[in-house]
Amino acid sequence: MSQGDGKRRGVRPTDLVSLGALTTLVPRSVLDEAIAVTEAHEVRVRKLPAHVVVYLLMALCLYADDDYEEVAEKLTGMLSYLPGSRWQAPTRGAITQARQRLGPEPVKEVFAQLAAPAASADTLGAFLGRWRVMAVDGFVLDLPDTPANIEEDSAAQFASLVGTAARSAEPVRVAAGRGVRSRGPKELRSRVEEFGKDSAGGDETVFPQARVVAISECASHAPIAADMAGCWASEQTIAFSLYEQLTPGMLLTADRGFYGFDAWRQARASGAELLWRISASLRLDHLKDLPDGSWLALITKPRLRMSRKEKLRAAARAGAELDSAEAVVVRVIDYTVPDRDGEEIHLLTSILDPSDATAHQLAACYGQRWEAETGIDQLKTHLRGPGRILRSRTPELVYQEIWAYLLTQWALCTLMCRAATNAGIDPDRVKFLGTVRIVRRSVTDRAAFSPEDHETLLSHTLERVAARRNLNPRRRQRTYPRSIKRPHPSTYRERRRSERGVRHPAPPTIKLLPPSTRAHPCPI
Repeated sequence: MSQGDGKRRGVRPTDLVSLGALTTLVPRSVLDEAIAVTEAHEVRVRKLPAHVVVYLLMALCLYADDDYEEVAEKLTGMLSYLPGSRWQAPTRGAITQARQRLGPEPVKEVFAQLAAPAASADTLGAFLGRWRVMAVDGFVLDLPDTPANIEEDSAAQFASLVGTAARSAEPVRVAAGRGVRSRGPKELRSRVEEFGKDSAGGDETVFPQARVVAISECASHAPIAADMAGCWASEQTIAFSLYEQLTPGMLLTADRGFYGFDAWRQARASGAELLWRISASLRLDHLKDLPDGSWLALITKPRLRMSRKEKLRAAARAGAELDSAEAVVVRVIDYTVPDRDGEEIHLLTSILDPSDATAHQLAACYGQRWEAETGIDQLKTHLRGPGRILRSRTPELVYQEIWAYLLTQWALCTLMCRAATNAGIDPDRVKFLGTVRIVRRSVTDRAAFSPEDHETLLSHTLERVAARRNLNPRRRQRTYPRSIKRPHPSTYRERRRSERGVRHPAPPTIKLLPPSTRAHPCPI
């Protein structure tokens, strides 16, 4: 087909551009809808229309080691073989201008429309009873050390924080120099922060950093909701806006840094169940021991008068209905793992009835939260590359690139989960990097193929992903010391070269601690 014939029939060469095996998961129809919703469509016919730029952004994530022009050649190069075609891959400057025209909002909208849990009822390890196990966690990404990323105001961060503050009666806590102070919506309006090098803990980072917080599915590692800001914003602040995207039937796990009374209420308002770790220093008011070794406790809104707290405790012990804006009854599970490091772990859950999930089941389920860490490792180490900074040199393009990485991560994890489910194996066994290589080959092989072949290509790709050569052996029982490879201000020490993981002969043993070890009753 010549270019002239294509134009007469309403088909342009760029309409044939696809993303190989990921095209069915990220279809053109969704791209067009997101572009229309965000009003990002081009005013005139361009060599790089908006939908091609979205595919190109995902391709840049798949080929993180290659430059703009090389990735564009891999994605669109086969168009030059069309009969009568004069296609030439776009230059670096053209790609940069196309990214600037598009902005971050269309990519964010595509992620919002597509990102959903990938596991089905047949997926191994995806559910605890009737609840889909999810996790919330955050990470930082290094950015180019450019004046724009350090000094330029970021409207996206402003909107994120003002939106969070507006939804919460409590002021938002943000970094201010080396300290942390509270700011309400009006104060935030007068202080729109850039990415900067001041972390939420008050330490200066080497590069400007963006902090990303995501809710992901533990079985597939697929992110289903995310938000981001500069590294000065805390994970708790960013996560607050994500809880409303939870749905009934989910069980959200979280590490101890995410707990707060307002955050708990915000997450529970979605209808999802919660299983959050809390600090051992958090003092809880004992209400009742349960037969499975757990116990009921009361959490109250901070800064309540002591007299009001006493009335709420008395009402809770009497079984009266409480105002959830002031107090909530929760279930507490205290346990240790003696054949590992023996650390005491304290969990809060909104599942109050032991017949729905026992203390042992919930304690074992909490270990699945570490799957979120595995998903972060897949994005930062295997997809982006170890120690690599992002490409984008301005805040707008930084947000755009991060949304593209999240969208690509979701598509890859969904592909792996579908393949594992079809093969009847745990998604943990599918090699992430091997899947990335399979998808890369499909991109270069299918750049100019007709859309009718996408379903067939996806089917063949699922078979390759679940093939024996792309599977890891079953996970061994191992533990590693909590340390970091890159020296920077952290609560964890730097890893020593002599440190190695420890293999264990059996799965971890959960030992419940008696409620008396928490020294209750005591003030909250």
